[in-house]
Amino acid sequence: MVLRPLLGVVESARGVGMHKPMSNDIMEHVLQVVELARPIVAAIERRDRDLASQVRRALSSVGLNAAEGLGTRSGNSRLR
Repeated sequence: MVLRPLLGVVESARGVGMHKPMSNDIMEHVLQVVELARPIVAAIERRDRDLASQVRRALSSVGLNAAEGLGTRSGNSRLR
């Protein structure tokens, strides 16, 4: 399924650069959401391929945005 690349990226970055235990907890929850959504996306895809693609992109965005937010550590980036 198309979600596997996202899982691979997040899993490979799981222990790298994340200094707080809360960061790991958040990423674990994001991974759980993505994993739980896989059968739902498959069911959607049987009826509407474009909608399934949109849901996949949204799930990828959640993981990427969470990782980006957890990675900001210094100066103005942290304040934002």
